[in-house]
Amino acid sequence: MLKMIVPPLLDNRAIGLEAWNSASSRLKSILPEAEISTENVAAIFTPPKGDGLRLPENDQYRFLVVDDNVIYLRIFKRVLHKLFPTATVDVLQLSTAVDVHSLLQYHIVFLDIEMPDVTGVDIARSVRSCPSLDTVGLIAVTTRHLLSDLQLYQQCGFDHTFPKPVGLNQGNIFEQILRVLENRSSHFC
Repeated sequence: MLKMIVPPLLDNRAIGLEAWNSASSRLKSILPEAEISTENVAAIFTPPKGDGLRLPENDQYRFLVVDDNVIYLRIFKRVLHKLFPTATVDVLQLSTAVDVHSLLQYHIVFLDIEMPDVTGVDIARSVRSCPSLDTVGLIAVTTRHLLSDLQLYQQCGFDHTFPKPVGLNQGNIFEQILRVLENRSSHFC
């Protein structure tokens, strides 16, 4: 008998019974003799799109957070590590130190909008003017999130906007980051 091991979510959230039953029955239809259990091991199970259940992948993501506030940099770095434990999270406090062409090494760049000298909007426009950087996701992190602001960020090429302060209590932060990763990784596939 084949034994199928499915790990729990990395952030200890429970998998809804309905989603688990759906995934289990789908596996049973493919592998009828499989014994399905939930042991805490490194195996990964990602069901097909559309049923609402998505487990963290074992990919080594690289994120860059650019903000002029050192306290916010520390907090947001901690939030990203909670959501993506294997990710590399770099931080940069000086927006003038951003080298647009070096951003290709990152999956997502989180940009504060209101920084002195070079704003997040300026950096986003520079990134989106380089076709070679189309796979880099851009997320605005700001206190400014009126409808007119959100429209400006979208026009500049941001994939999403998180209102400050960002924290784990924002229910959809994980899902939104996954969506940006998925959308940007498909640009050249």
